[in-house]
Amino acid sequence: MGGLLSLDELMPTAHPFVGGTPGEAHAMIDELVKAMTAGYPPPGGAGGTMAGLTIESLDGTMTYLTSRERHLNLMRRFQRAKAVNIAHQFTQLTGHGHQLSPFIQEGGLPGVVSDSTWVRNTRQLMIAAELGEVTDVANAVEMQSGVTPPMVAEESRRKLHNILRKLEWSCFFDSAAINPLAFNGLATQINAANVEDMRGANLTTDKIGERVVSILNAGGPLPHAAFMSFGVQDALGQMGGSHLILDRPDGSRGGDSTLGIMAKGQRTVGGPVPYEGSYFLQPTFLTAGAIGAAATRPAAPLLTSAIAGASATSNFVAADAGNYRYEIAAVGLNGRSTSLAVAPVAVVAGDGVTFTMNDAGITDVVYYEVYRSDRNGAAATNKFMTRVAFTGLPTVFVDDNDDIPGTSWCFLLNFDLDITEFAQLGVGPVKVPIAKTALSERFCIVLVGALIVKAPTQLWAFKNCAETVIP
Repeated sequence: MGGLLSLDELMPTAHPFVGGTPGEAHAMIDELVKAMTAGYPPPGGAGGTMAGLTIESLDGTMTYLTSRERHLNLMRRFQRAKAVNIAHQFTQLTGHGHQLSPFIQEGGLPGVVSDSTWVRNTRQLMIAAELGEVTDVANAVEMQSGVTPPMVAEESRRKLHNILRKLEWSCFFDSAAINPLAFNGLATQINAANVEDMRGANLTTDKIGERVVSILNAGGPLPHAAFMSFGVQDALGQMGGSHLILDRPDGSRGGDSTLGIMAKGQRTVGGPVPYEGSYFLQPTFLTAGAIGAAATRPAAPLLTSAIAGASATSNFVAADAGNYRYEIAAVGLNGRSTSLAVAPVAVVAGDGVTFTMNDAGITDVVYYEVYRSDRNGAAATNKFMTRVAFTGLPTVFVDDNDDIPGTSWCFLLNFDLDITEFAQLGVGPVKVPIAKTALSERFCIVLVGALIVKAPTQLWAFKNCAETVIP
C-alpha cells in the first residue's frame, strides 16, 4: 500500500492514554473494533458503527403500530406534540365567553366584555417502560434464516406494542391520585360537570345528541367520534332510531335498525358523529389474577373488616339490596398479588361497604384492584369495579356503588390540537440497550409522555352505561 503509513509508523511508541508497547496498543485497538462490530445492529444499522451500544428511536415503529393495530384507535387519533422538558407547559381553556347577542349600534362597542378564560398549566410527563431480553442463539437463528428480521428487532416491536396497549387504557382511565407514577386519563381530566352517570341505564342516541348540543353551546367543536364499548355500540343499534347511521351488507346506509347490523354513528344537530368501538372500554378488559414472580410481587392483601352501614353518599337503592362478594388484589411495581376473597356482605338501600386494609409489613403496594359480584351472585360473576390508592396502614375505602361492575364508559372526543394532545419527550419511544452480562441481549423500551386535555369543558363522558338492551 505505497505512500501510506503503517500503524507501527503512526504509533511507534506507547500511546499515553492506551499504555503498553505498540504491539499491545494494536491488540487493544483490535479488541475495540471487535466490540464495535459485535452483536446484531438494528434495522438500517451497520456493523462497526457501535449501533448496538446506542439508544435507538422507535418513533417510526410507533406510527406503524398505531396505523396497523386497528384496536389502538385512541392513541392513533391523538396528535403528538414534542415536549422539550419533563415538566410540559400548555395553555388550558376553561371558559369560552358569554352567549349574548353579538350585534351592536353603529359607532358603539359591546356593553359586556366576552373574555375566554385561559389558564397556564404544567403536567409532568410520566415514564412508561417494558423490559425485553433475547438470547444470542435465538437472534442468530433468526438472522441466518434470512426470512425475518433479527429476533431482537421483532421483540422490540412487540414490547412497544405492549406499552401502547397499556397506554390506550391509561388514556381513558388512569389517575395520578391512584397511581402516582401514571398520568391522568380522560375520565379524570374531563370537567367533572361533563361526566354523566347513567346508573346502569342504556345510553341512547337522544342522550348523545343532547350532549353534543351541550358541547356546542360551550363554544366547543363537533366531536370527532363517540368512543364506546362494542356492547354499548351494539345496544344502540338494537334500539334503533332515525338518528342512526348503519352499515348494511349491501353498503347502503339507513336510519332504521336491523338486528345484526352495527350502528356506525348518528346524526346530530351539529353534524354526523361516528361511533368508535373500543376493546379497552369493555367492562371485562381488566380481570383478576396474579402477575409477576411469587417471590417479588405483592403478597395477597390482608383485610381487617368489611362492614355495611348507612352512608350519606350511597348510590345503593332498593333494587340493589342483596348480598355481594368482593375480590381485592394488591398491585405494585413488581406485579399483582393473588386475590383476597371477601365473604358475602349484605347491603340494603342507603348503605356503603367500608373496607379496612391493614397489610402490615407490605411496602411495595401502589394501589388495590377491587372486583364485585352481581347482586346475590356467585364468585364467578365477579367483575372489575374500581381501583383504590394505597394510603398507608390502614387503607380505608368505601363502596358506595359509584362504579357499577359490568357497565362501561362512553366518551365524546375531539382530537384538534387545541383540545387534546399526547405530549412526548424528544423523539418519542426509544430502545435503550442494557449492559451485556450473559449470552443474551437485554433492552428497555421507554416512552416518556402524557395525555393533555386543553379544553376539558368541550369533551363529554358517560359512565355506568348498560352493555345490553334493557327492556
